[in-house]
Amino acid sequence: EGGAAATGGGGGGGGGEVNVDVLLKIIPPTASISLSEFMSLAGIEYSEVLSMRLRKILLKAESLGATLEDVFHEWDVSCGGKGWITSSELEDKLRALGLLHNLSAKDAAPLLGKLDPNQTGKVTFGALMHFAGRDYTNYLEVKLRKLVHTSGLDAKDVFQVFDINSDGTMTRAEFLNGLRQLQGFQNAAEEEVAALLHRFDTTGDGYVSQDEFIKFMSHDFKVADLEARFVKILRKAVEMGTRRKECFAEFDGDGDGRVTVLEMHAALRNLSNTFESVSLEEVAELVRRFGSDDAHFSYSDFLTETSKRGVETPQTFGGRSLGGRASDASPPSHVRRLSLNQASVAAAPLSDQIDGLRGVPRSIIWWLHDQ
Repeated sequence: EGGAAATGGGGGGGGGEVNVDVLLKIIPPTASISLSEFMSLAGIEYSEVLSMRLRKILLKAESLGATLEDVFHEWDVSCGGKGWITSSELEDKLRALGLLHNLSAKDAAPLLGKLDPNQTGKVTFGALMHFAGRDYTNYLEVKLRKLVHTSGLDAKDVFQVFDINSDGTMTRAEFLNGLRQLQGFQNAAEEEVAALLHRFDTTGDGYVSQDEFIKFMSHDFKVADLEARFVKILRKAVEMGTRRKECFAEFDGDGDGRVTVLEMHAALRNLSNTFESVSLEEVAELVRRFGSDDAHFSYSDFLTETSKRGVETPQTFGGRSLGGRASDASPPSHVRRLSLNQASVAAAPLSDQIDGLRGVPRSIIWWLHDQ
């Protein structure tokens, strides 16, 4: 297995293949070589293989009902409940999963480094989210909104707690200080808080006004939920063989290479019944999050932002190099293609799947499900 396939026999290994006989001749008969060194000789970056295996484990846990937060919380509690775990503690957890079986600490280091990119010696929940291709900023927004809504306080009262000098605006420092006093936000990194602040700052002046904060905390302004549903549909479509370029074309109504707010609004409403109540204001904010311009997003923006959110063409060892740049290559021929409309049904809970199927009597859908 590998980005460069290994073949037996003595024939040449064209097309990027590695001949096993040639490979073995490179290694002296008396040499002792580790698995990672052997894979390196074969042109495979082993840390990428391990990364893919760990992501697969995490996503499998999600499919069985355990969130990434549940996984990290279990690890954290077993390591003293600090709100973060050390790299060595994470290594122990991964060895317990069998992921690092027979690997030395040196061989395991590249994978651990991906979960501690700043080399602080600490692995946070945010780092785990980023590693798994999940949007941690979106998670923070939903968590903050839920906390405010269940606190019994209105958004104005919460804003005044954050606005330390009472000047009617909230700076990045005030926002960071206020968040870290809230349960569950103590370990939020400064760059993560800055990304969240940007979502509240609709005017782009670097500050959050009271009106901006109240608007974002509104029960009716649920862009984070909208974004999560949208990304889930994209991820399902791409997993099942639809290229991101084809997804983008579904939203780009006039084919000019840019998706405007009106085009996005129309495309979402056509995609599923579950988007019919989405307002233009909410779609405008969604477009702002995906674009470098508040009025639209380009295909380049779309590729960048979807990659950040873990929406990428499935990687296979026989395809592009594991350490290569994210692409939008065609999926393997055996992958069943799924249209966006089909993905919107497949990605939804059963109750939403029933409501999302247009033109089919509900009683028939339930009968088919029961069979």
